[in-house]
Amino acid sequence: MLIEFSVANYRSFREKVTLSMVASERDKTLPGNTFETGLTDAKGRPLSPKRLLKSAAVYGANASGKTNLLGALDFMVLRVLGHEHLGRPHAPERFRLDPACRDQPSDFEIAFIQDGQQYSYSFSLDGEKVVEEWLEAGRRLLFERASDGAIKFGDSWRGEAQRLASRVGAERLFLTVAAEFQNPTAGPAAEWFRHRIGSISNAPELGPEMQMSMEMLRDMPDGDGLVLSFLTAADLGIAGITAEEREVSAHPGWREMPAWYHNLALLMEGRGVGARGETYLVPKMLHRALDGSDEAFDLEAESAGTTRLLSLVAPFMWLLSSNALLVFDEFDAKLHPLVSRHLLHIVHKVQARPQIVFATHDTSLLDTELLRADQVWFTEKRRNGSTDLYSLAEFKKVRGLTNTRSGYMTGRYGAVPFIREWDRGATAS
Repeated sequence: MLIEFSVANYRSFREKVTLSMVASERDKTLPGNTFETGLTDAKGRPLSPKRLLKSAAVYGANASGKTNLLGALDFMVLRVLGHEHLGRPHAPERFRLDPACRDQPSDFEIAFIQDGQQYSYSFSLDGEKVVEEWLEAGRRLLFERASDGAIKFGDSWRGEAQRLASRVGAERLFLTVAAEFQNPTAGPAAEWFRHRIGSISNAPELGPEMQMSMEMLRDMPDGDGLVLSFLTAADLGIAGITAEEREVSAHPGWREMPAWYHNLALLMEGRGVGARGETYLVPKMLHRALDGSDEAFDLEAESAGTTRLLSLVAPFMWLLSSNALLVFDEFDAKLHPLVSRHLLHIVHKVQARPQIVFATHDTSLLDTELLRADQVWFTEKRRNGSTDLYSLAEFKKVRGLTNTRSGYMTGRYGAVPFIREWDRGATAS
């Protein structure tokens, strides 16, 4: 369960910004959009945060930093999981519009709950090199890594310490190494990154998300009924769906699975979804003909929205059953506003504790009957070109559906583009 995430000196983020999933205790609206954390002290007394949000919507003009915010979270996950690019650890792209930032580290910090324990974890990178790293469980320090590479262990650390520290190179995170050696202290925190957070790609209908949805259809008990019910709820006119298996040789590019998708694919394994192996699956959509028979259509004959929704079946089923976090850029792309609303409603109404953080331009979701003020976030470019991040809850007198939508569209909350009249004969100044 995500509590909050912070980033600084990464892409368009110059100063530190924080996305918080902590539910405001003053806001009593839409209790189904929140859930209890269950955190308690040794005497069973509740600890803060008491409640977290199930979703956070990020609004902002094009090029304001929405994608960079979600990308920063993905970057942190990939570094912890030890993914590399061309044989080297991923290096963050620093804020490039301020020369002073070029020599400063990029900072990433996150707080989350795993197995009933709150963790806080942070690292700073100077290019590929790790210059700072620390992990806390509650208020107890587990380890702290200094800029010279020295690692200090807290009293709560269990398992090997110095032997693990000797195996950490300047470019590797200690949490990654400790997890690889199955350290009992760091293991649960690392498991959160591996099993409790996943990202949707920019084109899920062309990526592993679609294949995982098809494997769910093929391999899970009542998989066809589950997939079909997910689609028919959106009124797509589909009577049935099948999956046709083909050899990978017919789709030679399919083997190259980007690291971006690795986490979600790993999460789906072991949940009744078969591995791709040497084949891939092609969906066939069944539509009811006038004579009552079923006519099979290739996916290419379906609308872009139908294809997109089909690819989201497996990620959403994983999300709803795993108390996990799903990160989703362009949440509303190719989907009718009522379908986007329906997906969000599914997340809010379940008794489980799923979370979704998504970027969107769909103002129809700015509905006080759907989202609380603390669930709405904005990205806006400052004059120096950096991105600011802030919540709708920071504004006073946020009242009603019409007021919120119109207030956003008229610029009351910022985070909108300033459109100028275009003159074909004019030049940009």
